[in-house]
Amino acid sequence: MMIRVFAVSALAAVGVIIPTVFTLAQGLSEADLKRYGEQLSQECLTCHRRDGKDVGVPPIVDLSREEFVKALQLYRTGLRSNPIMVSVASTLDDEQIEALALYFSTLNKP
Repeated sequence: MMIRVFAVSALAAVGVIIPTVFTLAQGLSEADLKRYGEQLSQECLTCHRRDGKDVGVPPIVDLSREEFVKALQLYRTGLRSNPIMVSVASTLDDEQIEALALYFSTLNKP
């Protein structure tokens, strides 16, 4: 059974409401979720640098957990367009997004 907490983000500029979903599997500790995020992060780090330097690909280590989830939700819904990120975000489930958000939010900021 999954425990889900929904927070609604209003995008006043475009008048759209996007649900931001934080999911934790029952019994899954935050440490386990962070480890899962670290495993998943290898694909992200192919383009986004861990040191936070912008070399044509925006840094993601400086995003908060909420900002990270919101960005991926925007790609999933098509409100942010980047063919690569739309493709990546559409393959991730809510738990994977939350795991990545937790992992990247705990990295040392540049």
